[in-house]
Amino acid sequence: MKNNIVLLGQASDPQIQHMAAAVTDAGLQPWIVDTALFGTTWCLSYDPCYHDGMLHIHGTSLTFSTIEATYWHQYRSPINCRPDDAAASLVARDQASTLQSFFLFDSIRWINSIHAIRAHQCKPAQLNMAQRAGATIPDSYIGNEKHIARAFARNYPSVIFKPVRGGATARLLNENEREPDAIVRLLENTPGTLQEYIPGTNVRSYVFVDDVVSVQIDSDNADYREDPDAQVFRTPTPEAVKRLAVSICQQFGMTWCAIDWRRRTNGEFVFLEANPCPCFLAIENQTGIDLTGRLLKQLVAGRRHAKA
Repeated sequence: MKNNIVLLGQASDPQIQHMAAAVTDAGLQPWIVDTALFGTTWCLSYDPCYHDGMLHIHGTSLTFSTIEATYWHQYRSPINCRPDDAAASLVARDQASTLQSFFLFDSIRWINSIHAIRAHQCKPAQLNMAQRAGATIPDSYIGNEKHIARAFARNYPSVIFKPVRGGATARLLNENEREPDAIVRLLENTPGTLQEYIPGTNVRSYVFVDDVVSVQIDSDNADYREDPDAQVFRTPTPEAVKRLAVSICQQFGMTWCAIDWRRRTNGEFVFLEANPCPCFLAIENQTGIDLTGRLLKQLVAGRRHAKA
């Protein structure tokens, strides 16, 4: 029986260390795989004739087909990748293609899959998909056309600016930053996302297939991730929001995710994003909600079925 669980992330990451301990406590073998160290501390082999391969980690070879599940927490580009150099760019492409032979191995339960990760990286499309699933989304502009961007910024009392792909915090533009020339400068080197600011409360819903648990995050910052004094506590999830969250998670090809909402003063939930590899340890520690157990349940789901 398979008893290997791969944890994709840095060995020094507290959340990865926490999950490794949880997997061990469940009687399974955790393997921490840091993609930044691919080609240095670990290597990969793949045989297309047998559709199987091996991860070679610190002198031990782990066959793909013996891996029960992989928890995708973080992908980092290999450290010997230098895309500014033509030869190194070719190496980077080969590294990515080699890694995908593992990422696309379909007998592993991926929590979550590379398809869900890629979909998350296209946040404009994700917003549209959420709206089509029935969610209310903020009025948004994505792009770098100066006339439309300036008109959008003037159309709302308050406007948020954030990267199109994510990876950095959102910020509330001040009056000077919303001036026409300032908007042009903001977008002259890169496209961006301008979004109406939604007054209300931060709510994050963790979705585990059909199980939904939500927390309220009180903060005066435009992005609570920048607020070390943010207060977090459990909050009820309305049944309609729970059904919508489950539907969004499924339609986005995820088995678990964290959905960020803004709850208006009238109780309406506005969808911001669904993250397929969210941080959860700090929230679990602050609220006492067993998010680890719920996640572990997804990782070992195949073993329960095998025993049955």
